[in-house]
Amino acid sequence: MDALADSRIETIPVKIRATLEKPPTNGKVEVVTFDAKARSRRALKILGMCWGMALLCIPIPIIHFTVLPTLLIAGVVLFVRMSGQSSQILGGEGTCPECRKTFRIAKADHRFPMDELCEHCRTSVSISDAATA
Repeated sequence: MDALADSRIETIPVKIRATLEKPPTNGKVEVVTFDAKARSRRALKILGMCWGMALLCIPIPIIHFTVLPTLLIAGVVLFVRMSGQSSQILGGEGTCPECRKTFRIAKADHRFPMDELCEHCRTSVSISDAATA
């Protein structure tokens, strides 16, 4: 079953700023929006994976005292986090205001402004939604 079947993907324009002296440049990111069914499916999947690994740790001496409770708690925490995540940035690209080269924008939570490093000149850039910038 496709993980993105019950979701919508859209490309949104972003503004990229490094310093106040240089003008911002443009970029774009792909944002996936999850409906309630997709959020539930993703959350249950991660919960099942964590609890499944916890079950596999039961017969292993010593480590089951720490790994088992950690995986049980992590499963619940990740379940709650993913249940509430209605959208996510899948990635994108933009032009660095400093070196003017195209760089990749990594997968991240959908919230602006976000910080990223240019992979060419290692400048820290701030990325914001072009509609609100």
